[in-house]
Amino acid sequence: MQFKEEWRAFLSNIKSIKENRRITNFPYAFAIINIHIIYTWTMLILLASVLGGRVTMTVDKGITMSATSPFLISGPTFFWCAAILVFITNLLVAVLIKRRYNDVNRTWAPALGTFAFIVVIITNLVLCITFLKPILIGAHLSLDDTFMFMFRGSAIMHLVCLASCLLRKNKARNTYGLPDGGQVIGNYELSYETIMPIAKEGESWTDSLGIGKGLESYKYMFFDGVIDYKSRTKRHEIFWGNVLFWLIYIIVAVILQKVLPFAVSSYFVNEFMNNFYGGLMGVWWLAANIAACYRRLHDAGRSAFWILGFLIPFVNVYSYYLVNWKPSLKTVNPVSHEE
Repeated sequence: MQFKEEWRAFLSNIKSIKENRRITNFPYAFAIINIHIIYTWTMLILLASVLGGRVTMTVDKGITMSATSPFLISGPTFFWCAAILVFITNLLVAVLIKRRYNDVNRTWAPALGTFAFIVVIITNLVLCITFLKPILIGAHLSLDDTFMFMFRGSAIMHLVCLASCLLRKNKARNTYGLPDGGQVIGNYELSYETIMPIAKEGESWTDSLGIGKGLESYKYMFFDGVIDYKSRTKRHEIFWGNVLFWLIYIIVAVILQKVLPFAVSSYFVNEFMNNFYGGLMGVWWLAANIAACYRRLHDAGRSAFWILGFLIPFVNVYSYYLVNWKPSLKTVNPVSHEE
């Protein structure tokens, strides 16, 4: 029964990605920046694959990037992969900018967003044709030139799209959803808490950020909640739980390295630290975080299936946003037809 509910929620989330919704400033900027970072490094890895395993390039004065790859591909394969990467990336950017204009407080904004979507798609096709030009018509274009053209062209495009986050957002409901990232799904309106927590009356700023509850978060996340897949977890609980976990891990590791050598050989200490202590802590941390991410996705009003998105390029950007930044689901109300 629980699997069926998760599957329905998963299909609903997939449908919400395809639908023409609105997106607010912060998640829009976060998505554009992360997509561009993944895009750039993926292209670097492709370039390293065709150039023999490692590449270091100077993009502009004082800015260098390097990447390594265990694969070896041919020049034509590089151009095809680059074209596909450009297409997927800029298609995502085009959808994001259209959603961003859906949130702008102007009647003409959605139409302008559609126009921007078309412009990005056309520019995208030009970039793809440029990548495939050496194969399609036999023209010569060096790999270095291709990469620099890609980087500068896409960087300019993404910066222009990123500037849209400065537009004034709509604080009222419109055709595309609710303010502050709220959504209309089916016959229900979903609203969320604020991105940054606001201190309640009588609550200190440390408690509003979860600092005061750090020890409690650590205890539940790594002891009581390791196998809890039913309740919910707030963002600050995952953050402070992990901070304390690694802090305690480092302190214990330092103590073991300083104390044990006096009693046993250093070889035993190294084997213990690397194979037993480190491995045990790693498995414990992974199990606790999988359960915590599961609960956090439920807290954000999303299906726990999105945890699999961490394994998929580009999709992992969205999964990371859901777990670490998506505010907690606040209310679920029937749609009101009163305007």
